[in-house]
Amino acid sequence: MKGGIKATTGFQSKNLNPKDLDTLFRDTLNTQSKDINFVQFSLRSALEIFKNGGHVTPVYKDRKFRMHFDNRRTILIPSELLSIFKNSEFIDYSNILLDSMPVETKDLSGLYRFYSNISKQSIYQKNTSRAGSKTVYKSYLDIAIRNFLKGLLNNLYNLDCKVFNNYKEIISYIYDYVKDYEKDYRLTTNSLAQLKRRGVTIKNVIRTKETEDFVKYVKIKFPLFEDDSFFK
Repeated sequence: MKGGIKATTGFQSKNLNPKDLDTLFRDTLNTQSKDINFVQFSLRSALEIFKNGGHVTPVYKDRKFRMHFDNRRTILIPSELLSIFKNSEFIDYSNILLDSMPVETKDLSGLYRFYSNISKQSIYQKNTSRAGSKTVYKSYLDIAIRNFLKGLLNNLYNLDCKVFNNYKEIISYIYDYVKDYEKDYRLTTNSLAQLKRRGVTIKNVIRTKETEDFVKYVKIKFPLFEDDSFFK
């Protein structure tokens, strides 16, 4: 912490300082899933631009960072805890920091990783896109709109979906603000229904001019909209 160094391979933490990151990781380790859902920022690859044309533009994708032990090392159980374990007494390891050592053989490491991955397999669902697919966002505004829709459909951010009579009115409300949204980010009544059924996975909304302008538009219809929580 004093050195100010962050090493979070697989998780983009540029918007978090070491203290906030430490809090996030500790809180995540105390959850059942031990997952962090975030939006990954990258640029279009040279190969994609070569094949499809266009320019170097940002790409935003849904990602999930799992804080599970990767089984590349062997955990060392202290002798005092090992004696308790042998006596068949329950030990809660969630708040205990344990040391580790390299695995003796690559075959043993492969066996560890095989068993640890059994519970991480993607589950196919008939009414969604192919299992394991990632949502791709085209801009910060797209992330903000998707987050707003999730909040609206699940009554978050002090939003009340009863203001609208049906999904079509919600779609019209978005299209009235972004004229090109219908062309670039097609919304359907079915897609809104799926957003509601899938549960709430809130993404970080970055505070930019386009997202702040969208919030101003939302506050006209929802004056008590909790924008601080929206941008958190």
